[in-house]
Amino acid sequence: MTVHRTACFLAPHTDIIIFQSIFSRPVRCVVAEISSVNSVDVRRFRPTILIETADDGVFPEDAWVGHTIQVGTTTLRAEEKTKRCGVTFLSQPGLDDDPDILRNIVRHNRRHLGVYCSVALQGIIQVGDQLTFLDDG
Repeated sequence: MTVHRTACFLAPHTDIIIFQSIFSRPVRCVVAEISSVNSVDVRRFRPTILIETADDGVFPEDAWVGHTIQVGTTTLRAEEKTKRCGVTFLSQPGLDDDPDILRNIVRHNRRHLGVYCSVALQGIIQVGDQLTFLDDG
């Protein structure tokens, strides 16, 4: 797994969080279930990083809670699944309201998409960095 995008969004509807990872495959699966749209802009989910995953199941992050993860020179601890709220479908600059997004997250993974992480060791994360598990959780 590799880091596909890093960001620090200082836009409307940004949550105050420790650190949030979101995975490209679950976002694509949510899109596949929404017939009214062709793509879901990842900005709706306000991630700190977007991780490109192999075919590790639809919601690979569900199994990550409790694990220690190395990304770049940063060590993270996956603390809990990210429970999504209505902010995911609210309009934002360049994005219209789309309540089907949250409906599909609720339908397929009980409102969870992504994982909250705490920073165990500060470091640098860059696009292209590999993700490695440091323990068995």
